[in-house]
Amino acid sequence: MSMMRTWLPLGLVLCGVSATLACGTEAAVDDSDDDPNGVDKKGDGATDGDDSSSDDDSATSDGAIDGGSDASLACGADAGVACEVGHACTVNEDCEGLCTAKKCVAPALTDGRFSPSLGETDVDCGGSKAPACADEKGCKVTADCMSAACSTITSKCVAGPSCLGANGGSGVETCGASEAAGTNESCCRSLPLPTRKTRRLDRYEITAGRVRAFVDAVKAMNGGQTNVRAFAKAFAAAHPTSELGVLATSYPGLLDVLPDQDAPSAKVPLPWHLGLSPIDPINTLDGCDVAAGSYGHVTYWQDATVNAAFGLPARLFDRATLDKKPMNCTMPLMLAAFCAWDGGELARTQDYQEVWGSKSYSVGGTTVYLPWASALSIGQFNFRNGHGGACTPNFGGCMNPQFTSFYLFPTVDMGGTAIDLANDETPQISAPGRFAMDLTARTSANGAGWYDVAGDMLEAAWPVGAVAPGAGQVTDVCDVSSAPGAGETGCVRTPVGGAARAGTLRFSGQLPHIALVGYSFEGHARRSESYLAGNVAENKIAAGDLKPVTFQYGKVGGRCAR
Repeated sequence: MSMMRTWLPLGLVLCGVSATLACGTEAAVDDSDDDPNGVDKKGDGATDGDDSSSDDDSATSDGAIDGGSDASLACGADAGVACEVGHACTVNEDCEGLCTAKKCVAPALTDGRFSPSLGETDVDCGGSKAPACADEKGCKVTADCMSAACSTITSKCVAGPSCLGANGGSGVETCGASEAAGTNESCCRSLPLPTRKTRRLDRYEITAGRVRAFVDAVKAMNGGQTNVRAFAKAFAAAHPTSELGVLATSYPGLLDVLPDQDAPSAKVPLPWHLGLSPIDPINTLDGCDVAAGSYGHVTYWQDATVNAAFGLPARLFDRATLDKKPMNCTMPLMLAAFCAWDGGELARTQDYQEVWGSKSYSVGGTTVYLPWASALSIGQFNFRNGHGGACTPNFGGCMNPQFTSFYLFPTVDMGGTAIDLANDETPQISAPGRFAMDLTARTSANGAGWYDVAGDMLEAAWPVGAVAPGAGQVTDVCDVSSAPGAGETGCVRTPVGGAARAGTLRFSGQLPHIALVGYSFEGHARRSESYLAGNVAENKIAAGDLKPVTFQYGKVGGRCAR
């Protein structure tokens, strides 16, 4: 007899001890062709004058009572109905609680069984009596989860509120190795680190869709204005040792660079913070302006009316498409505020060091340190995606120079026309987890690894200690989105390779810097590799791998740690 367990816990039905109280379609026992002398011809356990099976302790190996066949089972795993307390059983799956001495015993909050009658929403967790559930466990309300975040899409606990699903599943339930719907997982999945197991690092980069949830939440908590500045300051005051708390104490005035309202005409305007254009353009070719012939690739979708206010066209792709992709063109300072709201902090250099590993490979005659189980070929991770540049280092399968895009999604714009990358390059940026080989060799205790640590976006890593930015690094914030107002100080920023631009001084003094980790989809190579491999101390990270926390760049994103 098959012992497959096909009933679902959430649809659990308790069946009475007496077989005469059988459930569903098996409530009646048909003895129409029993022998009139009381001989059971059918083998259904019932004869004339005794149309119900007894509830004595005898049970067959398949869980049936008194020799009944599977067809007459009133309850149990094979019937899809849990038996009540005291009913005969053979395996735990016959009961809501445990099967002890061939009897179903009362469910308990610590029996390793899912007990909806006790209010549990998953095994030994959830409800008003059991402890809160860990990530990926079933839930009904936020109180069921340790993270206080129960997805409205999957009814499972997620690591942070950015994955609750208020804006739908795009960028929330769309991470993983396939574009096909139904094959993905939560973009908020967070895994314990290999060594510091009480600390978790998110499996995926922060998506534009998750940042959208943050923007909406801050707007709701501030009377309809997206006052990220007020949120950051309040969080810093309540958590003085946090990343935002240290900035507030050590760099007074820096949090004022964050936006405090939505209007395009506002100082340090929100649309620019979300990637419309860098507030302080350190590089000319930042990739954050999307217009005809710009080769821009900001992933955060903004309404056409917002774009038009800054003289920019409507996006070629819809919000759902762009929300799936990793957030870029925003300040690491903004990502730090996002991670604080999402229940964590922007991942630190030490977190990346744990998952990167120290194994070296010979690639194209060059020794490199990579997080993978073996050196990968171009196309197995999102690196050197077009642009005609040479592969540095020269990975296997790399065409020099690069002419084609080995990854492109979508391939047509919203009008169904084949895309022109010169007008919008975002299709070359993959949603997190799309490259199945770009998975760290070092794994969490559950055997799962981290995606895109060495590909897709360069990632902003918050230093554990103080790092020296090096000569020539920017130390102030020159906001070119607006001219100085009354009482404000003017400034001039000359981007690398560009012309001087006038603006308003928003912060002066030594800016804190973050480290850049990994590779980008355009081929920025070997960032902070020596540190990640454990070969140098953190304060020896190369100056070129450090950028101010106000840096906005189309190839830089991040992920949270918790």
